[in-house]
Amino acid sequence: CPQIEFVELNENGIQTKYYAAKPIKKKVNGITYFIYEIYKNKEVYQRFIVLRNNEHEINISIQIDENGMIVPINDNFENISVSFPLVGSSSHILPFYINSSNFEPSTERNALILNGKEMLNGKPTNTGKNRFLLLKSVDLYGELITILNSIKCQNIYELSRGLSLSYSTFDNKWYQTNFLKSMKEILASNAFVSTAFGKKVILKDAFFPSISIDDKILPQF
Repeated sequence: CPQIEFVELNENGIQTKYYAAKPIKKKVNGITYFIYEIYKNKEVYQRFIVLRNNEHEINISIQIDENGMIVPINDNFENISVSFPLVGSSSHILPFYINSSNFEPSTERNALILNGKEMLNGKPTNTGKNRFLLLKSVDLYGELITILNSIKCQNIYELSRGLSLSYSTFDNKWYQTNFLKSMKEILASNAFVSTAFGKKVILKDAFFPSISIDDKILPQF
């Protein structure tokens, strides 16, 4: 299958060329990841961190800027791709982009099938396949946080996007107790926050005092 090398647009005689450079392979704490740079003419237009699970053909990615800060995902953008984005799936909010050719989308290709039985006659159903792949992305999510910590990313809180239940067309109980719970635990155990005194602490060990707390006991925080 031929690959697209570049896209060139001509708008009223002004030509703009978009293309991706060869991915840069990096490694930190035993974790292999890739930096993809998208060029607009000859200048870097977008930059992504990509992590892959080659065994199950799944990858997740986030966009970062030149300072290593996470570029927030637009709420109107699709997060999920089955080689190509699932148009209309933007209501399924995730903290990263996720892509797998093994996902089983709905007939309309606007959502993943996540309700119903996982196994039928001893074989995984479309629901079972999708749930399995989503849970594999949780491991990549943990590795992503490690990478962002290594480059001293200052807005890891952007990875909390979507960690509340906001999608109602599939098995909410499974999604809440298996997927979202695992993601929250990983974020809380690996993300750092700074106290008022400049000390870094793990998110799960941080206190967020009420403004009504007496000033005399505030230093303990």
